[in-house]
Amino acid sequence: DDDDNELPASYGKVKEDYRLVTSEDGVITAEIVPGTETDVKAKQQIQTDRTAIQRQQQLTDTYLRDIDFLRENVKVVGAAARIVPQTGTRQAIEDAIARLQNKQFISNLQALKASGASVGQVTDTEGQRLENTVVSLNLNSSAFFEELNKLEQWVDENEQIIINKLNSSITTLQSNLAPSSKQDVAMTQGQDTKSIDDELAEYLR
Repeated sequence: DDDDNELPASYGKVKEDYRLVTSEDGVITAEIVPGTETDVKAKQQIQTDRTAIQRQQQLTDTYLRDIDFLRENVKVVGAAARIVPQTGTRQAIEDAIARLQNKQFISNLQALKASGASVGQVTDTEGQRLENTVVSLNLNSSAFFEELNKLEQWVDENEQIIINKLNSSITTLQSNLAPSSKQDVAMTQGQDTKSIDDELAEYLR
């Protein structure tokens, strides 16, 4: 709940698991008491959001690699797109198109939401945006590259929207942590018991 990330509105009644602290220059703020349930949940949420960012970046890279591959190996001739003749290229191109058409981004957005990442209603909005994006990628159409460009634009914009949302959540949560908890979070940054490849594969099954 987003309200749990906000500082208490009145210092007369501090939220449960929070305490008031005074800085050296006399500024009074509230921070989460280390070791409390709220502290544990906040640190877990930060780690979940960091992992979600990694997953999102990896999937974006995968999409962009396929898009670049298609640009290099397909050209429009007359009213249709044609594969640039290369041994073994046709199957690779068909595989790349299939990956782009299966809308893994929607599956990933749903998976991030299910994992508890702080993406909120962004998942529903972006899922609909992708549904509205032309992604037929028909090799018999002269609009092949137009569709490819639209998909690339959506992929880039989607990554920024999702990552900005996650970074905003992380910043808010960290601002409420006590110094010792911030150190704990800093020490666990980048640590993962399972590779992002494995976790992403599980989510997209």
